[in-house]
Amino acid sequence: MSAHDQKWDLPQQQSLPQLVEARIVSAIRAGDLKAGERIVETQLAKRLSVSRGPLREALKSLEANGLVFTIRGKGTYVAEVSQDDFVRMTGIRAVLEGFAARLVAARCRHEPEVIALLERSLADLERAEASHDAAALRDVDWEFHELVCTLADNDLLHTTWHSISSLVRLYQQGNANYEVRSGSVVHHHHEFVEALKSGDPDFAEQTFRSIITDTTFRSLGQTVPEAMTSMTVPPRAPKKTKSATK
Repeated sequence: MSAHDQKWDLPQQQSLPQLVEARIVSAIRAGDLKAGERIVETQLAKRLSVSRGPLREALKSLEANGLVFTIRGKGTYVAEVSQDDFVRMTGIRAVLEGFAARLVAARCRHEPEVIALLERSLADLERAEASHDAAALRDVDWEFHELVCTLADNDLLHTTWHSISSLVRLYQQGNANYEVRSGSVVHHHHEFVEALKSGDPDFAEQTFRSIITDTTFRSLGQTVPEAMTSMTVPPRAPKKTKSATK
């Protein structure tokens, strides 16, 4: 299915607990619900205009995915992601996005509409950077990465990435990473887009893996662990292919 065809898809029918879960995830990712914050069911149910039944079902699902936790007799809280957890998720995220990049690069050879979507997302990122709005930059950045995982057209990959990305976003809400490196965010996304447009799956995968891994450990002031150094090897020049850009 092409990216153009995807625009005509009807949204999948979702149950009320699924809709509630998605709304809570959005609130966590946006920082409206913060790490360690207690979730008061009566208040949240009122804000969402739902009964406590669907809310509780949604919270059970979120707890299974690690986004909230419950202390018996005390209540339910938004998870707190430690730096160690963040580091562990980085490796998984780099592998998932690297695989997604492989699939998208192959599509870029023959589907100019995929390239157009990527370039549009890159333009959105440049506008957010020019506005000096760190929150907007963070949102558009993650919209780009989700776009890549969506364009990979692999539901399991996207679902797994989404659960991890929500935890990564939760961790990043507590630091000023975007305020201090907005220029490098845009620069790296130019590299991402060019790698995908190359049509070379190997080049695209290694570009994503190396940038995600290297920038994460740099932002933490840490050295990349020996077991992960192969992921930061600079990608070789892409193979020449007949791409959709020609």
